[in-house]
Amino acid sequence: MKIMYFNCNAGSNYTGKYKVPNYILKTINSEEDVPHIIILTEVVPFFEDNEEYREFVSKYFISFSRFEQTKKNSVIIAVRKDIEIRCVNDIMCAFDKDEYAPDYLNIQIDKDGKSYNVIGFRMLTDKYDYDWERKLFDKFINNNELQIKDTVTVLVGDFNNAKHYGDINKSFSEVEHLYWKADWDNEKRRYSETKRKVPQYNYNLHIIKDLFLEKGLGLVEKEDDYSFLYKNNPIHDDHFFISSEESDRVIISFYDSEQPLDHRYFVAEINED
Repeated sequence: MKIMYFNCNAGSNYTGKYKVPNYILKTINSEEDVPHIIILTEVVPFFEDNEEYREFVSKYFISFSRFEQTKKNSVIIAVRKDIEIRCVNDIMCAFDKDEYAPDYLNIQIDKDGKSYNVIGFRMLTDKYDYDWERKLFDKFINNNELQIKDTVTVLVGDFNNAKHYGDINKSFSEVEHLYWKADWDNEKRRYSETKRKVPQYNYNLHIIKDLFLEKGLGLVEKEDDYSFLYKNNPIHDDHFFISSEESDRVIISFYDSEQPLDHRYFVAEINED
């Protein structure tokens, strides 16, 4: 199964002016091996009615999360029409109507006799505070949708966790001292009122990875799979998680865009043999 993911550069909140960029549809349509799943974050679910859009909708069922009700960006998940959709859900029980709930969409599908639980996700960062983001993440990670019996969970999105320190494959306990010593602390205006000694200490890639592993989800990512460069620092914001027993079946590749996407996009291929 082939999954393509794009962060579409709409910023933190819904403004009503951002649409799905046409060059994203052009990129998708140009794929010789037609992707099974497309996931877009930081976007408002409007399209230009043109040839690229018509080709896109001829191949895919399109679902999107709430945005007008919450004044947030949307998550779009497009599923190829030869795949059976069992359920679409855009509400996380842990958040209910919480205005700070992450951008979120959950689609459950069946493909070739195998069930998949596909989640598109984007963590909010309006407060620019890693303590606050950790509290949101802890609420998210306790959602029942992350673990469904006899189903492979695929979680894709922008976690807004920024730079990581130390080997990405190590546990947080092994690299914790690097976070304490780090002085790269004003990224993305975190702790803008009071400059803190430790950047992203309570919410970082190692912590995220370890907590998801406890929930049976493995991170599929390499050191050079960064989302974007900021002052020559590789930022790892966009991630692909999958049920741990499937991790070795996945190959993920990041790509630069010819157009100004917010982040690099990636393609993940799951070997289903």
